[in-house]
Amino acid sequence: MSKSIVAGVLVLLIIGGAAGYFLCTSYLPGTVILRITDPPGGGQSQYPSSITSISITYTSIDIQASGSVNSSNAGWHTLVASGTIDLLTVVNGRQQTLGSARLPTGRYNLIRMVAGAAIVTINGAPRSYVIPSGRIQVLITGGGFQITDQQTVNVLLTLSFNSSEILAMGPNLNPVVKAEVV
Repeated sequence: MSKSIVAGVLVLLIIGGAAGYFLCTSYLPGTVILRITDPPGGGQSQYPSSITSISITYTSIDIQASGSVNSSNAGWHTLVASGTIDLLTVVNGRQQTLGSARLPTGRYNLIRMVAGAAIVTINGAPRSYVIPSGRIQVLITGGGFQITDQQTVNVLLTLSFNSSEILAMGPNLNPVVKAEVV
């Protein structure tokens, strides 16, 4: 075999290997683990003893890649398909893992929980409240996070409601929400 053919084959192997390495390390997914707590900090419960449950049933919890158009479904990735959380199970600094997902490398900055209602039990009687817009949406503090290949990122969602708003028995509940990388 001539030296030029061997050199050409070696060049192709080197270029192919470098391209393969770049593609693998640039596009391998990372993992996001989503946890929830209510309220922030570890003090006394912010809810009076007459409130014994605050349950939110959601159809999905999604995260959006930075730079995507917020009004469409572009750039959204599902973290958790569906579930129910009783916020009183995660008060006083306790946390619960809602789920995790593998995501492509990139920057992520926004979380939304698709949930139209909450059921609050007050003095043993359940009462339905509407969550305005049918979703809870929050920017991740610090402008979000960058996920790289095979990296794991932990995000803590802090979600609470104003107890005076609950006890006023109005139709709506407005969440107090924060998301941060921990």
